[in-house]
Amino acid sequence: MAEIQFKLVVVRHGQTEANNSRILQGHLDGDLSELGREQARLVGDRLKSSHFDIGIVSDLKRAVATAKAIVIQSSSLKDLVEWTSVRERNFGDFEGRPHDDLRLVEETIPESEKSTWGPPNGETGVQFRSRVQTVLQDLCSEAQSYKKDHPTLLLVTHSGFIRQLNLIFVDSHDCSMPEGNAEFSTYLGSRLGWSPNTGVSSYLIHRTQDGKIKVECEMSGCGKHLAVDEENGDHSPL
Repeated sequence: MAEIQFKLVVVRHGQTEANNSRILQGHLDGDLSELGREQARLVGDRLKSSHFDIGIVSDLKRAVATAKAIVIQSSSLKDLVEWTSVRERNFGDFEGRPHDDLRLVEETIPESEKSTWGPPNGETGVQFRSRVQTVLQDLCSEAQSYKKDHPTLLLVTHSGFIRQLNLIFVDSHDCSMPEGNAEFSTYLGSRLGWSPNTGVSSYLIHRTQDGKIKVECEMSGCGKHLAVDEENGDHSPL
């Protein structure tokens, strides 16, 4: 296996009306709100001078619209590749319902059982984690396909996906998070462990010849491009 090093920049999609109303979306395919479109423009402006070798995006409309706003302003990125594998977690029968409905159920589940529980007709925590782990391997393969040192990949996805990616990085790949790793010691953590809309995270990923992956987090859920107080912004896991 070839040794590779690459940079991964991860952006959460802009706000949707469902985010604003605290409605659980999952695989539901809603549009960006007016504020979400402005957030997408702002993150595009923030990243316009950053070099990207490829842009990967969830196929759900809220992510695609955010990614397109980045491409429009980018000095390097011209095309996007849609991956269904980087969708939000499938919340099954809870999709379209208030987020608190799910939270009330989750609060009754022991921490040791949260990963194996799943909403009816949705993904269990184990299934979702396995999907995200597979995506990490796919990202490594994508980076390896570029015949250059240290390519940069952009990933536009969802808050739950980003949260699970961070949990995997901390648990399995020696990653130290700016928020402190205690924030990622439980499945849900606090709101500070969830990226705000269009929050930007950045990681340096090194895969050795024996397949081991080490991750360094440079930035986590940063919303400095937004004219809001990050501490009180929308960090809701929707």
